Amino acid sequence: MALNLFLHTQNDTPGDNLIILIHGLGASDSTWVHEGVSWIDLFLNDTTLKNLDVAEITYDTFHLANGLLASMGIKKIKLGRFNSFTVGKGTCTNIEILARELKREIDAKKIKQYKNVVLIGHSMGGLVAIRYILEELENNQSQNVKGMISMATPYNGSSFALYNQLIKSINRHAQIPSLEPNSNFLDETIRLWQKHLDRMNLDFKFFFGTDDTIVPENSAIPHVVSSKWTGGIPLPGDHSGILKVENHNSTSYIHVSEAVKEIFEKDIVLKKKMIDEKRKLTLAKSITRLKANGLNREQAVYLIENKQYNFEYLNPTDEKRLVVIVGEFGLGKSFAIDKIYLDLLLRAENDFDFPIPISINAAQLKSDVQSYLENIVVDNSKEYWLIVDGMDEVSVSIATNILENIRIAIERWINIRVILTSRPLSILNNIPETVNMRGLSEDEALEIVNFINNQKNYYHFYNFPKDIRVVIQRPLFAILLGLYLCKKNDLIPNTSGELLSYLIENALLNIEIDESHTEQLLMNLAMISTCQGNVPVKKSEVGDIVEIRNLLNSGIIIEENGYISFVLPILNQWFAAKSLSENLIDINQIIGSKSLDYWKYPLIILITIFKENKIDSILNEIVEKEPGFASILIEESIRKWGIHNDSTSLSPQECGEKIRMTMSAWVKSLGILADIIAPVDMHRNILPIGVKKYDEFLHVSWYRGEKEIPDINILGESRNGIDWPTIRGARPGDRSSWYWRWTLEELRDNLTKLIKNKSLPICTEIIFKELMWSTSLKIMKKGSLYTDNISINEIKTKLQKEYKNREVIEVDKKYVPMAMYIDYITDLENRDISVIESPLPGKDINNPKDNWVWSFYSDERLYLRTIKIYEDVIKGYKEIVEVFFPILKNRLRTYKLFPFVLKGDFEKPKYNVTYPYGPGLRWHLEPLPLEYTGCRLDIEISKTDADDFDDSYFDEINKKIKEYRPDDYSWLGLIRTNQVLDIFGDTPATDIIYKWLESDLKSINWIS
Repeated sequence: MALNLFLHTQNDTPGDNLIILIHGLGASDSTWVHEGVSWIDLFLNDTTLKNLDVAEITYDTFHLANGLLASMGIKKIKLGRFNSFTVGKGTCTNIEILARELKREIDAKKIKQYKNVVLIGHSMGGLVAIRYILEELENNQSQNVKGMISMATPYNGSSFALYNQLIKSINRHAQIPSLEPNSNFLDETIRLWQKHLDRMNLDFKFFFGTDDTIVPENSAIPHVVSSKWTGGIPLPGDHSGILKVENHNSTSYIHVSEAVKEIFEKDIVLKKKMIDEKRKLTLAKSITRLKANGLNREQAVYLIENKQYNFEYLNPTDEKRLVVIVGEFGLGKSFAIDKIYLDLLLRAENDFDFPIPISINAAQLKSDVQSYLENIVVDNSKEYWLIVDGMDEVSVSIATNILENIRIAIERWINIRVILTSRPLSILNNIPETVNMRGLSEDEALEIVNFINNQKNYYHFYNFPKDIRVVIQRPLFAILLGLYLCKKNDLIPNTSGELLSYLIENALLNIEIDESHTEQLLMNLAMISTCQGNVPVKKSEVGDIVEIRNLLNSGIIIEENGYISFVLPILNQWFAAKSLSENLIDINQIIGSKSLDYWKYPLIILITIFKENKIDSILNEIVEKEPGFASILIEESIRKWGIHNDSTSLSPQECGEKIRMTMSAWVKSLGILADIIAPVDMHRNILPIGVKKYDEFLHVSWYRGEKEIPDINILGESRNGIDWPTIRGARPGDRSSWYWRWTLEELRDNLTKLIKNKSLPICTEIIFKELMWSTSLKIMKKGSLYTDNISINEIKTKLQKEYKNREVIEVDKKYVPMAMYIDYITDLENRDISVIESPLPGKDINNPKDNWVWSFYSDERLYLRTIKIYEDVIKGYKEIVEVFFPILKNRLRTYKLFPFVLKGDFEKPKYNVTYPYGPGLRWHLEPLPLEYTGCRLDIEISKTDADDFDDSYFDEINKKIKEYRPDDYSWLGLIRTNQVLDIFGDTPATDIIYKWLESDLKSINWIS
């Protein structure tokens, strides 16, 4: 008889919990029943066990040869107090096979639909159970078994089984030898147990009989028992007597049922403990941050636990599963997600099936994001929440990588919800996932101010200067204003800078050592942390035991596992900025160590708050050596024009000096690019500048005349439009360093026009060929879709008749010099070429069945045209970048992937559909090792409409990026593009080259 499973349920629908009973040697109908009282009935009728079903395992333990019965006259064998068993014909199965049969029954009877399963095995039944568990672990199978209870199971062998050696005629019984001490089966079981000990998240309970002479205590407890499991638990009775129960109050039932409940509830208890720890940690961090702002504990607890907030609009939804919360410094982003996280923890506590949400800082997520998430999302039936704070505290490249990988994750798993938080970043501009953090209303801001100042409704909005009225709509500044008023005896501040300075001063007052030494320690901590990626720092790297203790007592430093950090990121950034301003670290050290991206926010603070002359020298070094970073820094630190009524305090002469000084730094950095976008002469010298200033307005022009004039000139009411052809005007305001933004914007506007018009000087063959082809089409009055050959003689005739006295030919808003085109024609004739061919494979169908532009091409010709275009694009893009953007190239994503394989699927046009559509291309870039000298194309004709680019491809390519571009892995990431192929004009390669350039330059704020 094979092993079978019989399920006993309380209701028609299965419960959440299941007990599986497995008997040992002896008849199955007698193991779990004594004098009419069944363990199964006791379990099912136990009101303390909720949603419970019971399964009973039966199998043949004594099927031996019938022939032996007659020959020996033996009908039954009784071994002491052990259950007697009948001698039959044939060989019984062994325990390993029983374990596999148990798996078969569990899988076939859909036992895995139960959330929690406990196996209870008596005697050899315990060996069947543990072998099943170990085989599942060995084969990496998922299982819902939460624990196992063994009752008198001979893990270390049964000496009584040795008695069977005296019964020679029964020596072929396959089960008995498995119970012998040091048997191969037991040795293998213990070996597997040891192997998977650390992976076992199961709970084990080992019971033994106080009077058991067959399986004594030292055998009923395995030698591998771990400290995470209890030792043996005694039950009254011998080997079979421990199973005798009369009711729910029987000693054996009480202990076993309590063990069952403990196992079933273990996950709930553990989950609640984890939730409680995370809740305490979140509250502690939030309260500590508020105290670091200057609040006392009672005020902090009130704001975090008692005051009501509406943050519902910040939560992801089924339609928008990724939310990027964007808000300026002080708006309370971290506070908001703490509240959201606490609400999610409460939900997880009340709903066992809702996983514990995860809240981490972006600096902790800067490695392999996909692998991290794969370890989190383990059950597709559950909803997982991930909160990532501080996207602005890592480099833009790392933030970009996190954003792209989270977008991939949202596509991979429909059951994940993600919140990211950040200050405004260029990479987050105009993305659909953004939700802007709302400020406080006037009433909400005043409520906080008056609560902290202990003056209920004392202040009104009109009591404060305009700058203060604006800034206290950010919770941090409302808190600081309340503290400031209380401390300064109702003296009202004039600027937000005063409030920030007060925050720092107040924090320093709490430290018990002299202020200069304290600042030195804090600057050292900030400097080390920032250089290492805004992470906590080992205490020993900052100071000695006494110094660290005093810093911790200040309330602005926290310690975790031997590492210290600032409780507020703004404090870290402030002191890092101060370390730069006081020459503790040189900007060239930062640039040389490749940690410049980590210093973005300290540099922003330095520019916006620390009004020192050193700012210009620092920016000068950054602009000259890292203009791709400088553009990002200036964009995010120096405010834009047009909305400020304050006037710069600089005279027109000083304005001119500052603008020329900054333009000189850009020119020195940009090299050949400066020749076409900067106001320079043929020797790359800055042109003289003209300046006019009235009220808050500033107007600037660059001199293009022939005379020698001073470097700086004050413009009058009228100007010579030939010598001073363009003028630029704005209201720069009186904030420091505005002139850096002024020159950046002028250069950026000029470059934007060139890129949008595709009019950089020609430096690549394909762009030249396409331009000459476009010019030929214009001369011959052919449309841009024309692809047949053009006779050079016909072109010359046209030129003689219609273009004889022209110096340029206007082609698509560009002016082609006639001399250039004539030289091109002459070169062709010198090579005995009589016709001009299209640079790309042309149409091959003269009479198509319809008039779609792609209908004039066969699928094969479209494919060949696509291949040729992208071959030219790759070559042309690389040539343009290396000629015009050599100092920016290391911040251009496409260039950093060189050499690469462009892999794609070419989609043929669809005609037999309701809405015909043209060819398409799904593609991405895969990096090759740097020792490769060229790029490759790997574009195949797609055989299906669906994109079969699944998660495994993403993982594989991201691993290649990590291996081949380790220094840039954090920001490169994989981008899969799915596009309609617009390849039918006269300059398709040129168009794509400039599209790639525009995308890369826009990401670093060099395209407006």
